[in-house]
Amino acid sequence: MKRVLLNTMLLVFLSSLTFAQDIKVSSIAYSFTIPGGDQLVPRKHYELLVAQLEKNFRNRVSFSNQSPFYIVPKITILGNMSAGDMGDVKVMKLQIQFTIENPDLNATFNTFNKTTITTASNVDAAILKAIQEIKPNDKKLSDFLQSGEQYIHKFYQENCPKILKSAKVNLERKEFNKAYSLLRYVPEELDCYQEVEQLITSIYQQHKNEYGTKQLLKAKLEESKEGYIKALAYLRFVDPRADCYQDVYTLIQQISKKVNVETISQFEKEKNIFEKKTELDKMNVLIGDTTD
Repeated sequence: MKRVLLNTMLLVFLSSLTFAQDIKVSSIAYSFTIPGGDQLVPRKHYELLVAQLEKNFRNRVSFSNQSPFYIVPKITILGNMSAGDMGDVKVMKLQIQFTIENPDLNATFNTFNKTTITTASNVDAAILKAIQEIKPNDKKLSDFLQSGEQYIHKFYQENCPKILKSAKVNLERKEFNKAYSLLRYVPEELDCYQEVEQLITSIYQQHKNEYGTKQLLKAKLEESKEGYIKALAYLRFVDPRADCYQDVYTLIQQISKKVNVETISQFEKEKNIFEKKTELDKMNVLIGDTTD
C-alpha cells in the first residue's frame, strides 16, 4: 500500500514538474534574424542554433515570423588551441550570444551570453557541441527571455512620446506601414495608449483610401482578363468609407453577374467580417494582406 502511495505521489510530482516546464515565461512573441555567417561560423550553424532554441523553448515562449521583436544570435570563437599527442584535438572557447532587438524602433532590449569550453576533432564539431548546450533547464536563458519582455515594456514606457512623434512624421509622409509598425505593440496599460489609439485610427482613415485605390486598379486589371475570383480577392478588404468605394461597388456588381452564387457569398462573408473589426485590427489585416 505504501509503495502504491509513493508511486502515486511520484507521478503527481513528475506531472507537476512537466506542467511547470510548460508555463510560458513571456507573453511576447519573438522572431529571428539569422546572420549570413562567415568562414569560421557559417550560416548553417546559426540555423542549427535557432532551431535548438525554438525546439527547447517552444512550450514556454511564443515564436512568430510576424513579430518585430527579433532574437539575433551570434557565435564567437574566443580561443582555439590544439591538444593531444598528434595535435588532432581542438580545445575551443566559444561564446553564444542572443540579443533582443527591434529594427523599427532602432532599439536593443536585452542580451544573453553563454561561454563554453569544448573539445572536439574539428571546429564544426566544437560549435555543434556548444549549440547542444542550449537546453530548456537553463535558468539564465529563461530569465533572459522573461526580462526581455520587461525591458520592452520599459522601453515603450520611457519612449512613448518619441515613438508618437516619429509615427506622426511617418503619417505626414504617407508612410502608413512605418507609422503603424511603431505603434502596433505599445502596451495598452501605458498612459499614452489612448493617444496611440487615436493616431492608429488616423493612420487607418488615411491609409484606407490609398489602399482602396491600389486594390481597385488591381481588380480592374484582373477583371479585364476574366480573373473574377482574384479580382474579388483584391476588393474584399476595401473599406466602404474609402473615397473610391462607389467605383469598387460598381465593379463588384459587374463581377457578381459573371460568377456563381457561392463565390459571391464567400466574398460577402469575408467582407462583412472585415468591416466589423476595429481600426487596429483592420490595419493588421491591410498590412498582412499578401494578395497578388
